[in-house]
Amino acid sequence: FFDYDRLAQQWFPGQEHSDHCKQGIAAFRKAAERWASMGANSPICRLKIDGRNGPFFDLRFPAMYSYLNGLWKWELVGGNWKVVSIPTPPNPPPYEEGCSF
Repeated sequence: FFDYDRLAQQWFPGQEHSDHCKQGIAAFRKAAERWASMGANSPICRLKIDGRNGPFFDLRFPAMYSYLNGLWKWELVGGNWKVVSIPTPPNPPPYEEGCSF
Protein backbone atom coordinates (compact mmCIF):
# COMPACT_ATOMS: atom_id res chain seq x y z
CA PHE A 1 0.00 0.00 0.00
CA PHE A 2 2.79 2.46 0.91
CA ASP A 3 6.19 2.86 -0.73
CA TYR A 4 8.12 3.40 2.51
CA ASP A 5 11.40 4.14 0.73
CA ARG A 6 9.80 7.02 -1.18
CA LEU A 7 8.12 8.30 1.98
CA ALA A 8 11.50 8.25 3.75
CA GLN A 9 12.99 10.36 0.95
CA GLN A 10 10.10 12.83 1.19
CA TRP A 11 9.92 13.11 4.98
CA PHE A 12 13.66 12.98 5.71
CA PRO A 13 15.45 14.41 2.64
CA GLY A 14 19.15 13.59 2.75
CA GLN A 15 18.70 11.61 5.98
CA GLU A 16 17.18 8.39 4.60
CA HIS A 17 19.81 6.24 6.31
CA SER A 18 19.74 7.97 9.69
CA ASP A 19 18.36 6.33 12.82
CA HIS A 20 15.82 9.15 13.11
CA CYS A 21 14.47 8.35 9.64
CA LYS A 22 14.45 4.60 10.21
CA GLN A 23 12.60 5.00 13.52
CA GLY A 24 10.06 7.40 11.99
CA ILE A 25 9.31 5.14 9.04
CA ALA A 26 9.14 2.05 11.31
CA ALA A 27 6.61 3.84 13.55
CA PHE A 28 4.51 4.84 10.53
CA ARG A 29 4.68 1.29 9.12
CA LYS A 30 3.47 -0.07 12.48
CA ALA A 31 0.61 2.45 12.52
CA ALA A 32 -0.38 1.50 8.96
CA GLU A 33 -0.39 -2.18 9.96
CA ARG A 34 -2.71 -1.33 12.88
CA TRP A 35 -5.02 0.55 10.52
CA ALA A 36 -5.23 -2.53 8.31
CA SER A 37 -6.46 -4.57 11.28
CA MET A 38 -9.12 -2.02 12.33
CA GLY A 39 -11.62 -2.97 9.62
CA ALA A 40 -14.39 -0.38 9.12
CA ASN A 41 -12.90 1.80 11.89
CA SER A 42 -9.65 2.26 9.98
CA PRO A 43 -8.90 5.85 8.97
CA ILE A 44 -8.33 4.51 5.46
CA CYS A 45 -11.96 3.29 5.38
CA ARG A 46 -13.32 6.56 6.78
CA LEU A 47 -11.57 9.07 4.54
CA LYS A 48 -13.27 11.59 2.26
CA ILE A 49 -11.90 12.42 -1.18
CA ASP A 50 -12.09 16.19 -1.64
CA GLY A 51 -10.59 16.16 -5.11
CA ARG A 52 -8.29 14.50 -7.59
CA ASN A 53 -5.75 15.80 -10.08
CA GLY A 54 -3.95 13.03 -11.97
CA PRO A 55 -2.15 10.81 -9.45
CA PHE A 56 -2.88 13.25 -6.59
CA PHE A 57 -5.87 12.77 -4.30
CA ASP A 58 -6.87 15.44 -1.78
CA LEU A 59 -7.92 13.31 1.20
CA ARG A 60 -9.64 14.28 4.46
CA PHE A 61 -9.73 12.06 7.53
CA PRO A 62 -11.69 12.05 10.80
CA ALA A 63 -10.40 14.53 13.42
CA MET A 64 -8.23 11.99 15.23
CA TYR A 65 -6.32 11.35 12.00
CA SER A 66 -6.40 14.89 10.59
CA TYR A 67 -2.58 14.92 10.39
CA LEU A 68 -3.08 12.71 7.31
CA ASN A 69 -5.14 15.40 5.51
CA GLY A 70 -3.80 16.69 2.23
CA LEU A 71 -2.48 15.49 -1.09
CA TRP A 72 -1.65 11.81 -1.43
CA LYS A 73 0.18 10.70 -4.58
CA TRP A 74 -0.27 7.23 -6.04
CA GLU A 75 2.01 5.56 -8.62
CA LEU A 76 2.27 2.16 -10.22
CA VAL A 77 5.32 0.56 -8.57
CA GLY A 78 6.36 -2.92 -9.66
CA GLY A 79 2.89 -3.63 -11.04
CA ASN A 80 1.08 -2.49 -7.87
CA TRP A 81 -0.48 0.86 -7.00
CA LYS A 82 1.30 2.40 -4.04
CA VAL A 83 1.16 5.63 -2.09
CA VAL A 84 4.47 7.37 -2.80
CA SER A 85 3.82 10.75 -1.19
CA ILE A 86 1.65 11.96 1.70
CA PRO A 87 1.73 15.05 3.91
CA THR A 88 4.71 15.11 6.25
CA PRO A 89 3.53 14.21 9.75
CA PRO A 90 3.92 16.63 12.65
CA ASN A 91 6.92 16.28 14.93
CA PRO A 92 6.63 14.21 17.02
CA PRO A 93 4.28 12.10 14.91
CA PRO A 94 1.10 11.14 16.78
CA TYR A 95 1.49 7.45 15.91
CA GLU A 96 4.89 6.88 17.57
CA GLU A 97 5.02 4.68 20.65
CA GLY A 98 4.33 6.65 23.80
CA CYS A 99 2.46 9.44 22.05
CA SER A 100 -1.25 9.84 22.51
CA PHE A 101 -3.84 11.33 20.20
